[in-house]
Amino acid sequence: FSRNIGLVTAAQQERLRSARVAVAGCGGGGGGYIAALARAGVGRFSLADPDVFEWVNFNRQYGASRSTVGRNKAVVMGEIVQGINPEAEVRVLPVALDPATIDGFLDGVDVVLDGIDFFAPDARRLLYRTARARGIPVVVGGPIGWSAAWQIWLPDGPSLETFCGFTPDMSEEDVLTRYIVATTPG
Repeated sequence: FSRNIGLVTAAQQERLRSARVAVAGCGGGGGGYIAALARAGVGRFSLADPDVFEWVNFNRQYGASRSTVGRNKAVVMGEIVQGINPEAEVRVLPVALDPATIDGFLDGVDVVLDGIDFFAPDARRLLYRTARARGIPVVVGGPIGWSAAWQIWLPDGPSLETFCGFTPDMSEEDVLTRYIVATTPG
């Protein structure tokens, strides 16, 4: 990754090599994050996704190809990382994030990237709450029409729950509506 020097300093490149990045969701958003970070020289990854690649993913998901149809997205993206950087340490969680899996997923993580499917609000809320409690920032980029919205959720800033106005008794539909309205620039 010496060709990155100039874009980053040697010390910054070493920091990338020693960083652990957790990516929750390895499809449309997450797959792109993973490939770019592997090429940037990030040396340690935690990848989670319960889903498999399908033909309908070909237009937008980095790991989707004829040879990956039916294969778990986290497993495939882990293989892609290893193909880019054989020295990278990759932990793969080919299941959904839930109370039984979240702690192991976040062990030793420096930053989380949210690539979770929009229609999985329980996993997203769990991820953000747990990362916040551990002092781990969460970064998410979401497509909006022909643009995108990037957000960085710092542990000492407002929580996702507070920012979106979630309450414990909200329906999933209300949670999704509040999430998109609160996090989409006006």
